[in-house]
Amino acid sequence: DKMPKCETVDVPREPGRGCLEDVGPPERVAIFEGTRQARAHATRRAVAIYNPASGRSRGQRAAEKLRVLLEKLAPEVSVELFATEGMGHASKICQGLALRAGDTVVSVGGDGTLSEVVTGLMSRPGWEDERAGVALAVVAAGTGNTMANDLGMTSVQLTVEGIVAGNVRDIDIMEANFMNGLPGACGGAGTGGETRATRYMCNVVGFGLAVDSNILAEELRWMGGFRYDVSTLREIYKSRPRHTTLTVDGETIEGDMTLILGLNNQTTGHNFNMAPLAQMDDGKMDILVLPNKSRLETLRLFQAVKSGGKHVYDESVRYLRAQHSLKIETPQPEAIN
Repeated sequence: DKMPKCETVDVPREPGRGCLEDVGPPERVAIFEGTRQARAHATRRAVAIYNPASGRSRGQRAAEKLRVLLEKLAPEVSVELFATEGMGHASKICQGLALRAGDTVVSVGGDGTLSEVVTGLMSRPGWEDERAGVALAVVAAGTGNTMANDLGMTSVQLTVEGIVAGNVRDIDIMEANFMNGLPGACGGAGTGGETRATRYMCNVVGFGLAVDSNILAEELRWMGGFRYDVSTLREIYKSRPRHTTLTVDGETIEGDMTLILGLNNQTTGHNFNMAPLAQMDDGKMDILVLPNKSRLETLRLFQAVKSGGKHVYDESVRYLRAQHSLKIETPQPEAIN
């Protein structure tokens, strides 16, 4: 079969407006395209996997509130709580669960916990046979809750109401294949001791500035959501573009790049509106490519991001869509997230 051609996304804007400061933010589309209809799912057991350290211990409090609300609103639903003990543990918990039809797995934490839960489920040997009878829900209990926010699941109450209502939608999942470990770290990419890894994502994969700022943000968790602003500003000042060959559905783009994002949802970080036209069920990945720019120009684009997603109006920003694959190649090992 012939590979689909890379699609360039046309962002409607007000005519005659040439300055980012003068134009209004782009209008966000509905997060679901609607081609896949909601289906009914009667939850008989809720399996909640929570990160007790997420969001300044919000994870544990949210998991306990989830249990209380489900016992009140749906006493016929049994509830099991599993606490994670470190990075990667949520995936291992999911891989070891004895799942059955009528189960709803609930990710309680931030985007990191959700990513691990999705990877754990997708990695199960029998997942293809199980998935029709199992649902996934998310409780926003981290500092980065972009997936939950885009879905409208902004509180434990709303998540519980969604579980009780039993309306389930199928969404797209991205598969990432890469060398495990941070570049230069012991056993990491480029050291000779690396291993290949596969992860699954339902929201975003990032490269360049997006990863650098995320790594720094992990060290600034004590700052809460504001850490994403601080870490991004710090990495813009450091200004480290990478010479990159990007291949999107067979189309190659080569040059010095500051940032690449592949998104299934619309927001990243502290609810930055990165891909206002992304939809979770359209079978496509929205891709933002920012070439190498001066610190001042990059800072201006960051402000445009914070102003509702106006960066997509800038002529230097490429907004693409892929139906098949996104490949990133660099001369030296680089991190993705």
